[in-house]
Amino acid sequence: MNEIILTGFFFFSGRAELKRPQGPTLLEFLERARKGRYMKSKIKYTDEPMGKLKVVEDFLPPPDQLALKEDNVKVTIALKKSSVEFFKKEAQKHHTSYQKMIRQLIDWYTTRHQKSA
Repeated sequence: MNEIILTGFFFFSGRAELKRPQGPTLLEFLERARKGRYMKSKIKYTDEPMGKLKVVEDFLPPPDQLALKEDNVKVTIALKKSSVEFFKKEAQKHHTSYQKMIRQLIDWYTTRHQKSA
């Protein structure tokens, strides 16, 4: 018999049954984590040959470039209600602000088109 699992439900030829998923419940997991019963094992390092190594060029920017902050300019813009609702819904899913998402989208767009121009 084929089973389709969807958030804890099993569907058998048209009828649905709720079954408890395997493993600890959320409360059991949190209690074990609080007592330090997860991620307890230590990493064991060995003194073995690592094979042929390759040195790569340092591609990371220096710290002063990481903290670079550009000047922002406040603007007022009229957007479609559906567009704003979309960004608000997506922002909530990703735990960020919708204004930040719109700002990032515009920044990516301008960066891409400045390079091709």
